[in-house]
Amino acid sequence: MTLSGFMDRAPSSTLFMATTNVLVKIHGSLKSRLSQVCFDHPNTARMEKFAKKIALLEGLPLTDDQIKSICVSVNGCFRELLIVLERHANNQRSQSSVQQNITPPTKPA
Repeated sequence: MTLSGFMDRAPSSTLFMATTNVLVKIHGSLKSRLSQVCFDHPNTARMEKFAKKIALLEGLPLTDDQIKSICVSVNGCFRELLIVLERHANNQRSQSSVQQNITPPTKPA
């Protein structure tokens, strides 16, 4: 069963919600079943402030230039921003773990 078919068979009191940053990719048969609500596209400064807070909380050593570059690259998508920051955090944890495994333990004197 297609999504549009599923939506047609649902009770009339059912509310379906969908989100996208790329409206042109929504198929016409779905667009006709959805109401459109637009929100302001977040500006880079707002995203940078958010990303800096996350970087601080996660202990990510990202410079202001790196954070700005990340925010520009995700084009206003907070979901994508979180994914990119999570990748940075995972990479940092991996590098830290590798470094701990490479460093030989010190012998007591």
